[in-house]
Amino acid sequence: MISVSGGFFSLYAGDASQDGQITGTDFNLFNPNAKSAVTGYVVTDFNMDGQVTGTDFNLFNPNAKSAAATQVP
Repeated sequence: MISVSGGFFSLYAGDASQDGQITGTDFNLFNPNAKSAVTGYVVTDFNMDGQVTGTDFNLFNPNAKSAAATQVP
């Protein structure tokens, strides 16, 4: 979770494995779903629009590059 403008907070996108870290393991879960164009509420739909696409990768990638850690229970 990070603080964003106006006193709001946001969660890091990309922790598909739900282990608290955004790493290549999460990409390994994302990639087959993106190739198959999976739809529905799945952990690899990082923008939560109901489709696993390149747009989700665009949210995942900067967080993976910075090795973002999540603290969602």
